[in-house]
Amino acid sequence: MAERYWNAFMKSGKIEDYLRYRKEAENGRS
Repeated sequence: MAERYWNAFMKSGKIEDYLRYRKEAENGRS
C-alpha cells in the first residue's frame, strides 16, 4: 500500500521516498 511510503516520506523528507510513493500509487490504480 502506498500509505506506508507516504509515511516514510513524511518521516525522512527524502525525495526518493516520495518518488517510491508516487510509483506505488500509480501501480495501485490499475
